[in-house]
Amino acid sequence: MDQEFKADLNRLFRSQRFGVLATLMGDQPHLSLVAFASTDDLKTIVFATSMQSKKYAHIMDTPKIAMMIDNQSNRSSDIQQAIAVTAYGEAQAIGDRQEKDRYQKLYTEKHPYLSEFVRSPESTLIRMSVARYQRVSQFQHIHVVDL
Repeated sequence: MDQEFKADLNRLFRSQRFGVLATLMGDQPHLSLVAFASTDDLKTIVFATSMQSKKYAHIMDTPKIAMMIDNQSNRSSDIQQAIAVTAYGEAQAIGDRQEKDRYQKLYTEKHPYLSEFVRSPESTLIRMSVARYQRVSQFQHIHVVDL
């Protein structure tokens, strides 16, 4: 991944708190708004969810997911100025204590208001191992990077 692309994604991911998660159960897609955090190397995106949620059930059934993160502001100028990035990869609930502590720290530094939710026994952190990014800017400029 070239340094300019990586810097652009890191800026976008630091500035945005939420992404749209796409999961699949059978042949039915499901979209969810999730608070996310990413590692600096962009290989991992983490989010928290209730283990009773549809997204959790979908991930346990079909771990291939996508997440779209954008900077649109719902203005007509977004058609030329907004950037949307879709991450494609596989998701896994984090079970290892040391790994969970590391990702929980990353997540709660960005989302301190979700600390209690993340620590709840009914919640879990999900790690998305990113395989590909697709960035769309200026309405139709597409840049794809495989990791």
